[in-house]
This record gives sequence, structure tokens and C-alpha cells, in this order.
Amino acid sequence: MMKALRPYLLSCLAIASCLALGGCLKAGLPKAGNSSLDAMTSFNYEYRWLDTTYILPGTPQADTSVTVNVVQLGNTVVISNDTVYTSPSYPSNLPASQVPNVTLTHIWGYANIPDAAVIYSVDEAPKLGDPGDYSKPATYKIVAADGSTATWVVVTAPLH
Repeated sequence: MMKALRPYLLSCLAIASCLALGGCLKAGLPKAGNSSLDAMTSFNYEYRWLDTTYILPGTPQADTSVTVNVVQLGNTVVISNDTVYTSPSYPSNLPASQVPNVTLTHIWGYANIPDAAVIYSVDEAPKLGDPGDYSKPATYKIVAADGSTATWVVVTAPLH
């Protein structure tokens, strides 16, 4: 009889533990006010490419493996007023065979902004997180938590 109740008791104990330990937010934490932070504090780039490996080609066990490779480009950033000047470079972990493929017209851009802010591409600026053309200045609008806005321009020097 006890063996039959054991799974039931363990399930009840697990459910009770989950309910008792409920969530990760605690009561009494200070409330964050509406932040007016709308600064871009850095801008970085990634390059991605696919590697295709053919396993046992021409056999009944033949297979294909596709891997997405990602490298963060080296980058020097200088911020002046509302402009972020970047100077991306080829990282040491980029395979030599990929160097000719890395161009400012097909890299991924990422901005560092305050946690409560939101960023939008303006006009023809590349959408952050997607491959884009950074060979010309890109303009972004940052909206702070309190609704205030700032416009930032990212200027990218040639790759080196």
C-alpha cells in the first residue's frame, strides 16, 4: 500500500515546493522610475557564415551537416555627442578563407542601450540583429522609458 502511495506523495511534494518557491521576484523591491536614459554606449558587429560538411558521400549512410559560424569583429568605438564612430577589424579567430567575404555591406550590428529603452532604425538604417549595410552612416532612434527620445548616428570606418 505504501509503495502505491509513494509516487502520489512525491508528486504532491514537488507541486507544493513549486508553489512555495513561486517566482524569482521578491516583494518590497524598489520601484524603478521612468528612466530618461536614451544613450547608445557602444556598437558592435558580427559576421556569420555557413559551413557545409558532407558525411560519407555516395554511400547509403550519406548525410549533410550545416553549421552556422559566428565571430564578433574587433572594434574600436569613439562616441562624440550623438555620433558613434566605429572602426571594425578582422578578428584573429576568423578563418583566412572567410576574410574576403567579410564586407561592411553584409555584417550584423548590435547597439548597447539602457535596459528600459527601445531602439528603432531610421530611414535606410539596417535593422539591428539582421545582416545590413554599414558602409554608409546609419541612424537610430532610442526611446527612453519615460518617452524621451534621442537620435544617434553610427559611422563605420573601413574594415582593417
